[in-house]
Amino acid sequence: MHARTEISILSDRLQYHDNIVRLHAHAEDHYFVGAVLELCRGGDLFDRIDRVRRIRSIGPGQPILTESEVAEAFFAIAKALHFCHSRCIMHRDVKVENILLPSRDCPLSDLKLADFASAADFSVVN
Repeated sequence: MHARTEISILSDRLQYHDNIVRLHAHAEDHYFVGAVLELCRGGDLFDRIDRVRRIRSIGPGQPILTESEVAEAFFAIAKALHFCHSRCIMHRDVKVENILLPSRDCPLSDLKLADFASAADFSVVN
């Protein structure tokens, strides 16, 4: 059910935004539902933050990302969520593990919102 929800939302309402993972294809039979999503080799935002913490030798209580890096990531996430909301889709599971990076060293402005399995359509008020 969750896979069908994600496929439906990504294919019908959320295609073609730079900060939302793309659905390339999907298939279904009596036993399986499958989706081919955009390849994001950079891992998730949690991995990036952890890698930056280790590279910069950040101690406990110190900021890991610079203010401009946080602003860049926040703006990209806000753009993706605004796009979703403008199409009456609520993600409902925004967390660093669901924010992917297309490549290992890409700028944070390129991040992609993913995992729409818990998303909801609020175009019809229930």
